[in-house]
Amino acid sequence: MSRDTSWDDPILSDGDFPTHPQQPNPVKRVPNKYLIIGLAAFILETASTMYIATVADRSIAMIFWAFIGPFLGLPFVGYMVESKSWPDRFKMALASSIGYVIGATIIYILNI
Repeated sequence: MSRDTSWDDPILSDGDFPTHPQQPNPVKRVPNKYLIIGLAAFILETASTMYIATVADRSIAMIFWAFIGPFLGLPFVGYMVESKSWPDRFKMALASSIGYVIGATIIYILNI
């Protein structure tokens, strides 16, 4: 049994295109997307707590937190949109909730 090497050479004798698979989706190249989602959720939870604290204190810093808030979710928005299966969406939601819980717990412990 011989190995099919037609995909190794882009110039084939019969003029067809190579049969190798297309380049993988860039989102799938990142093996730790759940870690990225959890970390982004942690940062988002911490920043939203800071925003709530500055609003309660009527501080001018609330303008900064209001501006920066939407940008803090960007690291995981692409992963959420690209997800096609419910098990993957569930894993992302779980990673996100763990990040939120860790952020809320640290804020509670530090009493910020």
